[in-house]
Amino acid sequence: LLLAAGRGHSEAVVCCAFSGDSSSSPRQRVCSGGMDKNVIVWDVGTGSEVCRLVLQDCLLGCAFSFCSLFVGAVCLDNSVHVWDVSVDGEPECVDKYTPKSSAAVNVIGCAFTADQTMPIVLARAPNRLAHAATLYLPNARNPG
Repeated sequence: LLLAAGRGHSEAVVCCAFSGDSSSSPRQRVCSGGMDKNVIVWDVGTGSEVCRLVLQDCLLGCAFSFCSLFVGAVCLDNSVHVWDVSVDGEPECVDKYTPKSSAAVNVIGCAFTADQTMPIVLARAPNRLAHAATLYLPNARNPG
């Protein structure tokens, strides 16, 4: 992450996540999100930038899917973006979630489940968390 902060971001790095690949995998990656409105995916072995996800607001959080093919990014504007990062250098935004009423809901994080869906966690009131939505990734099984 120090490598990402020193070479890739123009402002503070506020979040990072490692891919689910094992440490012995030649494709282990880390993503870092910053106040510069970028998520950068890095190759852990070489320290090189794999791809850059450009967003419209500063980042609050980021997460890799278990298969390491998708990155979720949570922004200060209450949006969550899901990116396909399976092809080096060619990320594609495959889904986006924004609450209908941003005054009532604050998006605070995202996480992928083992079946490759992504629940979004929201804070609706002090000391209370709620699940807001589940985004289904391409080729993911939709239970109905």
